[in-house]
Amino acid sequence: MNMETSDECFKEVIEGLRANRPEAFARLWREFYAGLVKYADRKLAALPRRSSDEDIAQTAMQSLHVGLQKGHFPEVTTKEDLARLLYVITDREAKQEIRKQKAAKRGGGTVRGESVFFPMGENAGFHQIADGGSSSSLSNQLPLGCSEIL
Repeated sequence: MNMETSDECFKEVIEGLRANRPEAFARLWREFYAGLVKYADRKLAALPRRSSDEDIAQTAMQSLHVGLQKGHFPEVTTKEDLARLLYVITDREAKQEIRKQKAAKRGGGTVRGESVFFPMGENAGFHQIADGGSSSSLSNQLPLGCSEIL
């Protein structure tokens, strides 16, 4: 398929997105989603995995779709225009997520997950606490302790 045919095909996709046709969004998803996820993953590399590259890519695609429906981005007429705008939106969404995660109220980017409680290299987590042995004796003690408090 030559570039002109591809652009013609994508003009239909762009018009379909503006008209809110599901098949146009499905085509957009197939063409760009995987690449946007990889791009967002690279942008978020310095953050803990609490941030999702997939969420960033989905938000960017949704923002583009809504913008086109509202008549924004009239300059988008080719697949290249669409790709460029999607990557700009993805970049901005990723930067916003980085600012959010590094906000002072979230510890300025220094808050760590549950792994901070275990020695380096040890594969452990809070989910293993319940697996740690005689839970029956603990469950027998719990009601006694609660009644003493009350």
